[in-house]
Amino acid sequence: MTRSELTDVADRRPAGGHPDLVLAGAMLSGVVTPQQADLVSEVLLDHDNRTTAAKRHGMSRYQVASELTTASRRLTDYLLGGPLRPAA
Repeated sequence: MTRSELTDVADRRPAGGHPDLVLAGAMLSGVVTPQQADLVSEVLLDHDNRTTAAKRHGMSRYQVASELTTASRRLTDYLLGGPLRPAA
């Protein structure tokens, strides 16, 4: 998939679709940071262990949990058509 195709995905809010594309659209829209998108992909979509993800990203488990909580809230708003807030 090209970057322009991903940008086209990001220009509209998805009602559903492949989780990786939804996540890419949210990241390109600024809903989640690239690091949050990586963590969501690794831990929530690929069912990777949080401890392993924390080590890979040089974070504590607490930081991973915090980033996942923030990303989950933002993604929920994104998917439900709520207000979009730029990712910090």
